[in-house]
Amino acid sequence: MKPYLKTAFTPFLSVCLFLSASRPARAQIDSAAIKQHISVFADSLVRSYYEKDWNTFVALTHPGVARLYGGMTGYVSVIKGVRQRTEDSVEEKKEQVNVKQFLFAGGTWQCIVERICETHIRGKNAKVITYMVGQSKDDLGGEWKFFDVANNLMINISAIMPDFSDELVVPEKKIVFEGGETITASTTIGEPAKPKKKAGKK
Repeated sequence: MKPYLKTAFTPFLSVCLFLSASRPARAQIDSAAIKQHISVFADSLVRSYYEKDWNTFVALTHPGVARLYGGMTGYVSVIKGVRQRTEDSVEEKKEQVNVKQFLFAGGTWQCIVERICETHIRGKNAKVITYMVGQSKDDLGGEWKFFDVANNLMINISAIMPDFSDELVVPEKKIVFEGGETITASTTIGEPAKPKKKAGKK
């Protein structure tokens, strides 16, 4: 009887060990480490833009962007044009990147990263706050690729990254002026409304 129990138990134990070993290490993953990886890769992407290191910029850009620009070369040409137009006006201050959210969904790690750029608009100091979506396709979340979200257009997000999780929340782009005035993507920067003239007495 004992030999039979041993024989029957051994395959069962082997299967259990195999299933345990085959599970992704997500249950044992250090969330702080993943957050650090996101920050490092996001910061590298931002720096590559300011330093015109286009090879690094492409390497850290989500490949789905190419679908909207007829290829990665077309996308980089657009970005180079933007960089050239703003080069004289953009102060070379280091942008801040903050990891707002990350999760595992659809077999990949996904995240939202906030970018804060200090600049001058209408003669006032201002902070332009935009967001990037990032994705990592390894279980450990060790390597990341990103793309900017323009005005929170979900249709663009889906076109670039079809498996984007609906659990992620992308805030609106906004501009915060010194003094507290805030403008979001759903509002426009216009001139203050002129006061109405009072009707004169007849």
